[in-house]
Amino acid sequence: MSSLIHDASVGVFTQYLNSLSALLTKAAANAEARKIDPAVFVNARIAPDMFPLARQVQIATDHAKGASARLAGVEAPAFADTEATLPELQARIAKTLEYIKSLKPAQFEGAEARDVTLTLGGQKRLGWLNNGHPITVRNLVSNNAVPAIRQEQWGGFFTLIDAKLTGSGAASVLPAIQLQTGGMFVRNVAVAGYASAIQK
Repeated sequence: MSSLIHDASVGVFTQYLNSLSALLTKAAANAEARKIDPAVFVNARIAPDMFPLARQVQIATDHAKGASARLAGVEAPAFADTEATLPELQARIAKTLEYIKSLKPAQFEGAEARDVTLTLGGQKRLGWLNNGHPITVRNLVSNNAVPAIRQEQWGGFFTLIDAKLTGSGAASVLPAIQLQTGGMFVRNVAVAGYASAIQK
């Protein structure tokens, strides 16, 4: 099982980080060919409420190293989010790839039964969006001024166990969980600072 989980995490992250690196290489070539300042791409947003490209790359690399480290039962290295150029973003991807490839399949032994605790905070729109997937989360800690969880697409089922959802500020008029469709199982979830626990 350990090699399967290793391949399903490190293997998948390696593929998508290599693809992301290739896209940044194309962006650099495009900027050079069209005489565009590469910073235009680094700071570009597809929609006004999205993070710019630099932040998207930082998040992608954080996800890859964080998920891989949690599954391997080790602490992920912290990277300063200071990249401001395409070469710096490429270097971050390379550093992330080097780290996740250093994790050995044996470290993933027992990962299928290992508890992982996630802490959410500071989100702008919501904490966790589920679009039609079966998800099981245990020990979630969320400190937000927005809903902690939203389930939007039919077919999704969210199982939430042993969680603490704390709202602040604007959360006083919002639900902690927005269940728009699909199903949910909740057990031992403490909610404070929200107008309600669940809104259907």
